[in-house]
Amino acid sequence: TKEVSQLYDADYLGNFTRDNYSPRNLLAATIGDELKIVSGGRSEVYAIAPDAEAAILSAGHAANGAFWIDNYNGRWATTTYYKGVPWYVEKYNNSNESLPARLGTRVWQPTLSADKYDALPCLSGSNTFQFTFKANTAGCYPDLKTSPFGNEEVSRLFNQFLEYGALGTRPTPDFVAPTFY
Repeated sequence: TKEVSQLYDADYLGNFTRDNYSPRNLLAATIGDELKIVSGGRSEVYAIAPDAEAAILSAGHAANGAFWIDNYNGRWATTTYYKGVPWYVEKYNNSNESLPARLGTRVWQPTLSADKYDALPCLSGSNTFQFTFKANTAGCYPDLKTSPFGNEEVSRLFNQFLEYGALGTRPTPDFVAPTFY
């Protein structure tokens, strides 16, 4: 049997992804939905997460956008359910700062030397953990999203929203929901 996301929706196409998702099956309102209601739709609401499910379930029905790292191309993806992609997200996706442009071969390893992790005495003298992410290999992006690098990518896009999104400059509050793993 094929696994199908609870958010699968053939009525909407993906932007920067081949996946088709929407929040249509979400049966509850999110904080962003409620903010859109009380602001008369004037608040900007976005969600950023490593995976589509986390982004869309955080964004809800009324958000301006939900963004996640695509499993196949490593770019920030969304769905046509949300109306448009901010220019700075498109620019970021096509720049040398994008994840695919920077990935090359990244190594995930402990920040400190093994002797500094004294809370885990069972590991003393053992080999330290190390994992290499290689660009354009099967499973590269799903694996990366569950590493600390996934959180780093969420932070990088979040910073794009802070720098270019003009958030907080309107009379109504804006909301960006980052999800970290």
